[in-house]
Amino acid sequence: MSKTCECIEETNKLLAEHNTELGFHFLMNRETGGVNQTVRLVTNIIEKKRGARPLAIVPTFCPFCGQRYAPEADR
Repeated sequence: MSKTCECIEETNKLLAEHNTELGFHFLMNRETGGVNQTVRLVTNIIEKKRGARPLAIVPTFCPFCGQRYAPEADR
């Protein structure tokens, strides 16, 4: 697994004191087979409609420290 920082792990250590942890995703690059970990940003539907689902926001940079999760060629 390729990642450039330990922000998710460090933040989860602090949140553990409050019985909480960050949600995260593992993303696989189909071309290279590489796997990256990223934070899951929660979104909510404003107007409930049948079949409507919230969009997933997948950051390419760590929202805590700003480092890129994977080099441009590995995404």
